[in-house]
Amino acid sequence: MKVLVINIVEFAGLKNKTFMLGEGMNIIEGPNESGKSTILAFIKFVLYGFSRRTAGEELGERERYVSWTGRRAAGSLVLSARGRCWRVERDGIVQPRGSRESYVENAVKIIDDNTGAQEKTDLCPGEFLLGIPAEVFTSTCHVAQSNLSGIDSKEVGSSIENLLFSADERFNAEHAADILERARRSLLYKNERGGEIFDLRAEYTALHNRLSVATAKARSIVEKEALACEYAQKAEKIKKSLEELEAAWENSEVVHILGKFDSLRRLEDRLAGLEQTRRELGSDSFPDGFCPDRQYAAELGALSRELATAEGSLMRAEAELLKLETAVPYDEKKLKIAEHLTSSAAGGTEGALCSYRMLKKSAKAPKTAGLVLLLFGGIAAAGAVPAILTSLILPGIVAAAAGAAALLGGTFMLMLSAKRRRALFEYLGMLGLGTDPGENKLAGHLTSCFDAAEAKRQYDIALGARRGVVEINRKKLSELRESCCAGLAKVGFENNENLADALLQAADLVTKFCAARESLDIKIENIKAEIASGREYLLKFDEAALRQKAEALPETEPMTSEEYRRRRAELILAQKAAEEKKNEIERQLIALDATTENPRRLAPQLEQCANRLSEAELQLDAIKLAQQALAEASTQLRRWVTPKLKSKAGELLGGLTGGRYSDIGVGQDMSVTINAGGFTRPLAAMSGGTRDAAYISLRIALTALLCPDGAPLLIDEGLAQLDDLRAANLISMLMSWCGEQGGQCLLFTCHRREAALVGEGATHIVI
Repeated sequence: MKVLVINIVEFAGLKNKTFMLGEGMNIIEGPNESGKSTILAFIKFVLYGFSRRTAGEELGERERYVSWTGRRAAGSLVLSARGRCWRVERDGIVQPRGSRESYVENAVKIIDDNTGAQEKTDLCPGEFLLGIPAEVFTSTCHVAQSNLSGIDSKEVGSSIENLLFSADERFNAEHAADILERARRSLLYKNERGGEIFDLRAEYTALHNRLSVATAKARSIVEKEALACEYAQKAEKIKKSLEELEAAWENSEVVHILGKFDSLRRLEDRLAGLEQTRRELGSDSFPDGFCPDRQYAAELGALSRELATAEGSLMRAEAELLKLETAVPYDEKKLKIAEHLTSSAAGGTEGALCSYRMLKKSAKAPKTAGLVLLLFGGIAAAGAVPAILTSLILPGIVAAAAGAAALLGGTFMLMLSAKRRRALFEYLGMLGLGTDPGENKLAGHLTSCFDAAEAKRQYDIALGARRGVVEINRKKLSELRESCCAGLAKVGFENNENLADALLQAADLVTKFCAARESLDIKIENIKAEIASGREYLLKFDEAALRQKAEALPETEPMTSEEYRRRRAELILAQKAAEEKKNEIERQLIALDATTENPRRLAPQLEQCANRLSEAELQLDAIKLAQQALAEASTQLRRWVTPKLKSKAGELLGGLTGGRYSDIGVGQDMSVTINAGGFTRPLAAMSGGTRDAAYISLRIALTALLCPDGAPLLIDEGLAQLDDLRAANLISMLMSWCGEQGGQCLLFTCHRREAALVGEGATHIVI
C-alpha cells in the first residue's frame, strides 16, 4: 500500500491542507510546531481512528488532535493497494451532551477511486487495506516521534502467528482458538458458573433433588395416611368415653343434689352454733357487758404512747431544772457587791468610781501638806538651834516655835491622810479588793459585778420558766393517768401500778377480742351467703322425689362436679386435638398430592439428562485437547520464525552501522539484544543512535514479514540521534528499499540533512 494524496479538512492545528506524495522516498521537512507529527497522526487517524487513552497518559489522541476551532477531525487519503486506487474518508466531531462532551464519527468510508463504489466491510480501513490492526501498525511501519521502541509485542506476535498459520496475515490465526474457546464457553465457563454443562449439571441436580423429594413425599404420604387413620380411631374412642361420662354424671348428679340438701342442713346447724358463740363472747368478755371495738384498742394504744411521752417529757423537764439549779452562772461575791452598790444608791459603776476618786484625792492632799510642814518644821528647828547658840535667841525661839508648829501641823496632816487612806481601803475592801488596783481595773471589776447581777436576773427568769414547765408536765401527766385508769377500768383492769404495761395488755386483749368477734362475724356471713346460695340452687329440685329416685339407682362411685368438669374438659380437649390432628394430616395429604411428582416419571428424565451431560463432558474434553494442541503448535511456530526475524533485522542493522553490529537478538516479546565484541548486551546499554538504528531495522523487518503486499514506512524524526554516517546509511537503505522493492517511505524531519542526503531521488515537501 502507498499513500498518494493527503487531504486534511480539519485536524488539530491544520485546516484545508493537501499534500501530493511520491510513490517512493518522500522527505517532509518543516520546523518544529509546523505540523509534521500532526500529518503522521492524521494518516493513522484516517486508517484506524482515534485510540483510547491508556493508563497514565495525560491526553488521549482525541483530546490532542480534534480541531482547535471546530472541534472536528476530518479528511481523506488517496491510497494504492491491492492493484486498485482507494479513497478513504473519515469525519468525526465532538458534540456537547449536557455537562459532558462526546466524540461522534459521522462517516468512515472506503471508496474505489476509479468506480466510486463504496466497499462494504466490518473492518476498519487499515485492517481492510493492510491486514494488520492498529497496534501492529504503530509497532511496525508507523514510527511516531521518540517512539522507535514502542512495539506492541502481543499484537505483533499474534499477527506473526496468524501469518504462519494461514499464509495470510489478514486471516486471524486466533480464529480457530476463538472458535474452540467459544465452543468451550458454550459448554462450560472457566469459572464453571455457566455453559451447557453447567446448565445440564444444574438440571441433573434439580432432577435428582426432585426425584429424592418425590420419593420422600410418596413415603410421607403413606405414613401420613396411616397416622390419619390412627387419629380418627382415637377420636371415636374418646367420643365413646365422653358418652359414658355423661351417663355416669347424670346418676352422680342425683346423689350430688341430695348431698347438697344434707350440706345445707349442716350449714344451718353450724350457723346457729356460731351465733350462740358470738352472743356469749359479747356478754362474758368485759364488765357490765362492755363491748369494745378496734377503735377502742387504738385509743388504749394511743393513751399508752401519750403516757410514755408525758412521762418522758416530765423526766426531761425535771432533769433540765436540776441541771439549771446546779449550774449557777454568776459569782456570788460579785453579786453581793453589786447588790450593796445598788441598795446604797451609789449610782452604779460611775457612782462607785466617783466615790473612789474622791476618797483617793482626799487621802492624797493631807499627806502632801503634812510632808511639806514636816520638812519646813525640821528646817526651822534646825535653824533655831544655831541661832540660839549664836545669841540670836528671839529669832531662834521664833524659828523653834514655828518649826514646832509646822511639825505639829505636818503630823496632824499625816494622821489625817492615814485616816482617809484607811477609809479608801475600807471602801475598796467593801468592793472585794485588797489593794488599790487603779481606776481602769476598778472599772472593769465593777462592770463584772454588775454583769453578775444581770446574769442572776436572767437565771432567775429561766429558773422560773423551767419550774413552770415541770409543773405543767406534772399536771398533764396526772390528768393522763386519770384518763388511763378510767379506760382500763372499762375492760376490767383494777391494779394499775404500771399503767404503760396495763394499757398495752388491755389494748392487746381488746384487739384479740375484736379479731375473734370479727372472725365469727365473717364465718357467720359466709355461712349465711352459702346457705342463701344453696337454698336458691335447690329451689328447683324436689327432695322427696330425688330421694325416691336415688333408692332405685345402682351403686356408683361418687363424682364431684369439679371432677366431672375436669374429666369432661380433658376428654373434649383430647377429642378436639385428635380431630384437629386428623384434619391437619388430611390437609397435608391434599397439599402433598397436589405438589408431589410421580417418581416413575422423573426417573427416565434423570437418566436422559445424565446421558446428555456425559456427551457434553466428552465434547469438553475433546475441545480442551484441541486447545492444548493449538497452543503447543503456536509456541513452536513462534520459535521457528524468530531466527528469520533475527537474521533480517541483523542484516539491516549491519548495513546501518557499517558492519559493526550485525548480530541482533529478538525475543518472543520483541525485546532486542546486540552481540558486541562477543558479549550479549541489552539494547538499553547502547547509545541512543544505536538503539534507534536497531529499532528501525526491527520495524523494517517486521513490516516486510507482516505486510508482504507492502506498507508505507512512516518515520517521524527517526534520524535525530544518528550521526551523519549512520544517517547516510539509513537513507541509502531506505532509498534501496523504495527503489528495489517498490516500497514507499515518508520521512518527517526538521533538518535539511535528510534532503541533502537524498538529493534528487525523492519527493521533497516543505511545510
